[in-house]
Amino acid sequence: MFDEAAPGEIKEVFRIVICKLSRKEQLQARPEARHIRNGNENPASILEQRQVALQDRTGLNEVFEHFAHNKAVELALQRPRREVFRNESRFQAKTRRHFAGSIETFRLELHAGHAESESLQLQGQIAGSAADIGKRRAGRKVPPRKVYQELFSKLMIDAAETGQSSQVQNVFAGQNHRTILSERDFYRKISSLKILHVHTMPVISGSGINTLLTMIGSVERGHDVALLCGSEGPLCDAVRESGIAIHIVPQLGPDLHAFKDSIAVPVVARLMRQQRFDLVHTHNSKAGFLGRLSARIAGIPLVIHTVHGFAFHDAESPVRRALFKRLERLAAGWCDGMIFISPPLQEWAASERIGLNIQRAVIYSGIDIEAFRSGERSSVRKEFGVGDDQLAVGIISKLWEGKGHVVLFRAWKNLLDRGKGIKPVLLVVGAGPLDLELRQLAGELQIGDSVIFTGFRKDIPNIASALDFAVLPSKFEGMGRVVLEAMACGKPVIASRVGGIPDLVKDRVNGILVPPDDPGALEAAMAELVFNADLRKALSEGASRSVLPEHSAPAMVEQIHAFYDAVAANKRKRRTAVSI
Repeated sequence: MFDEAAPGEIKEVFRIVICKLSRKEQLQARPEARHIRNGNENPASILEQRQVALQDRTGLNEVFEHFAHNKAVELALQRPRREVFRNESRFQAKTRRHFAGSIETFRLELHAGHAESESLQLQGQIAGSAADIGKRRAGRKVPPRKVYQELFSKLMIDAAETGQSSQVQNVFAGQNHRTILSERDFYRKISSLKILHVHTMPVISGSGINTLLTMIGSVERGHDVALLCGSEGPLCDAVRESGIAIHIVPQLGPDLHAFKDSIAVPVVARLMRQQRFDLVHTHNSKAGFLGRLSARIAGIPLVIHTVHGFAFHDAESPVRRALFKRLERLAAGWCDGMIFISPPLQEWAASERIGLNIQRAVIYSGIDIEAFRSGERSSVRKEFGVGDDQLAVGIISKLWEGKGHVVLFRAWKNLLDRGKGIKPVLLVVGAGPLDLELRQLAGELQIGDSVIFTGFRKDIPNIASALDFAVLPSKFEGMGRVVLEAMACGKPVIASRVGGIPDLVKDRVNGILVPPDDPGALEAAMAELVFNADLRKALSEGASRSVLPEHSAPAMVEQIHAFYDAVAANKRKRRTAVSI
């Protein structure tokens, strides 16, 4: 098959064969390679021998056939190219040039309109085999996966322009030629990325549920997903139930600790490097700072950070606020894209000059809308002895200082003092460090008979359906996931005018907004809904209309993965801009 091939094409085919071999086989083949370069032996005979020895390696025959008869590839490979890639060995440079040539030829064929199905499949085989170069080579000197990702993004943009994206994706995903692409091939990973989510707090909270739903959605798309957390907890249990791997790093705790945090960074970076993650997605402030730093040290190709809220809110001291702002600005430079769970959060970041030079997007923290709309009301009421006609108010959140439970209890005390023959009950749903303290406060305020502590619950759709309206007097809130959950059940919400809450709660349309940390204003708002059934009904109808498809968990997952693709493509464009 090589009788009519040009010497340059023969050498290129030989290089593919050599790179397909193991390290031991490469060492044995070096003398033959030297003979080819010096022209001392017949390259065709040597390559034919190698082909016979590698007949069990599916896909090489097509690669040989293509390179032996396609002059365009040889011309593309010989074209002068000066690209900026630091710390690149000669082997890596040859691999990149060879692969870039294959992609460039494919791009030309796409624009020329000659990329029929067979051509796509053959070129996919070539690209897959070329991407596998270096993966077979022992040691650490392997071509950077960033190069492969960059070139694939370049190819996909051109394929999209010609309406052939699905064909290209099928080929590179190995759907038509699965045996041709190596299992460790990066192009297989384009359809099956290895993703690590970093979340310090192992609790079922808004950010925790957001992370869990995102991971489940990624798994459903065929990705290899894992969670990195600081300790065991309910979130880790839920992740395991979903069949997702977990990595526990004890040094990665939720609280600031200079010594443990300094140890956590190299430990996390080593884990990321050893596991060869393609994408790291961090959540919240501390996990975002340490996770992004570790990912950059580990050389992760793509780093995304989701902002669920900022630590420099008004409840913090001025010194801590100033420190956290500087840390957020610094960490923004370590990621490729930032996701904000509400428009106000993005505006807040812009006002503080955080992440202005990187790609950003607003993606709501989605919920299972259908599950909440089909919640069962009577079971929870029966469990806790709440009558069908009795008014039930609820706060659904973890029990900690930022959620405003103390303010709510004091406002509830004032509400009960009004009397008027109505005896509402307050359901406190959740668990956390303030559990014992809040129970004691309820006793001191003499409201214990009307306050029900449910503890941690998984049946939140039923809990929300059992309420007449929900309350969220938070001191700071990125979006307020429980707001969406309550409104999906058709329940109005009384909430603080902080963070992303005003984006969801429209005053006197689907709820009532009150100032934070103001028991008087909160008590007045609750009294309106308790004693005014018509207003309660009107706001309930408004709440049901406020939940849109874009607030669903599937929409969130779809937008997040589209953002992954967009950031990768944008990163490819920036890198290509430095090429000459």
